[in-house]
Amino acid sequence: MRSLRPLPLALLALFGLLCLVHADDATTLVPTAASDIFPQCALSCSALNSAQSLCIPPTAPATGRSTYVTCFCQSNLLTQLKTSADGTCDDVCTSASDRSTLQKWFSDFCSSGGDLKSTDTSTDTNNNNANSNTNDAASSTATAKAHKDSPAPPSWYISPFISSYNQYQDPC
Repeated sequence: MRSLRPLPLALLALFGLLCLVHADDATTLVPTAASDIFPQCALSCSALNSAQSLCIPPTAPATGRSTYVTCFCQSNLLTQLKTSADGTCDDVCTSASDRSTLQKWFSDFCSSGGDLKSTDTSTDTNNNNANSNTNDAASSTATAKAHKDSPAPPSWYISPFISSYNQYQDPC
C-alpha cells in the first residue's frame, strides 16, 4: 500500500504555483487590450513593454505594485512620453491621434499611481469618479482625524469585562 504523505506536499506545491501565476497577473502595468484610453498600436510598443518588463518580477524584486508603477513611470525608456506624444512609440503608433491618446494614458496612469479603473472617457463618468474619489479622501481624512483626536487606551488598560470575570475565579 502506498503512503499518502507525498500528497500534502504535492498540493502545497500546486497551491504555490497557482499563487505565482496569480501574482504575475497582478503585476501587469501596461493594458493587455486596447480601449478608448489606450490605443491598439501601443500594445506592440517595445518601449512600453520593455519598461514594464524591467520594473516587475522576475526582473525586479517583488516589492509591491506602487514600486512597480513608480519604476515604470520613471523609466528612462519612457522619458520622452512625459513631455511629448512623439518619439516613444512612433514606429508602431503612426497616427498622431493614437500617440496623443497614449501620452494621455501614460500621464493619467502615472498621476493616479497606476490606478486607472475606468475606460470610459465621458464627462459624467469622470465627474462621478472624481466626486467618489473626493468623498473617499474626505472620509479617510475624517477617519484619520477621529483616530488622532481619540487616543488609544494605555497598554495596561484592563477591560471592565475582564476585571469582573477575574472576581469569580478561585484565588487558589
